[in-house]
Amino acid sequence: MYLQLSYQQSGLKCLVCKQVVNEISSAVMNEDPKKTIQVGSFRIQPDGTQKQSHIKYAGSELHLNEILETVCNSLEDFAQAKDKDSGELTLLNLSKDVEKLSTHELVQDPDLNRSLKYYCESFVEDYEDDILKIFKSSEEVAVEDITRKLCSDYAGYCIAAHSEL
Repeated sequence: MYLQLSYQQSGLKCLVCKQVVNEISSAVMNEDPKKTIQVGSFRIQPDGTQKQSHIKYAGSELHLNEILETVCNSLEDFAQAKDKDSGELTLLNLSKDVEKLSTHELVQDPDLNRSLKYYCESFVEDYEDDILKIFKSSEEVAVEDITRKLCSDYAGYCIAAHSEL
């Protein structure tokens, strides 16, 4: 029983981690690519100038920090479900994945929303620096690669699921 619960928890952590990466990636991609912010020193040089430049807002540290503050709230729309054919666990967005409800069975768990948000907040808090580093340096990297790096390599949440296969 304990091992099953532990495996189920690690599977849920993996699903939450993957969803967080997808939500962050989506927020960065959906941001206006023309929007910029000023960076640099606000200190005035002896000659009266300031050393400032404009950078793209999407994917900047400021943008990523703003996303991280609210990303866990997005999990309130999700429920855990099992594929009716394969039995594979997944997270379904109840407001967007309505068509998948016929092929999935919702997992009844009264504490699920709290668990999803808790796992999300724990992941973001524990790996915030890694999340920022990877997303700031990975403009053209595939979401799957970011997911593997964060959820398997750094957090270790998705390793148990792969070793079971």
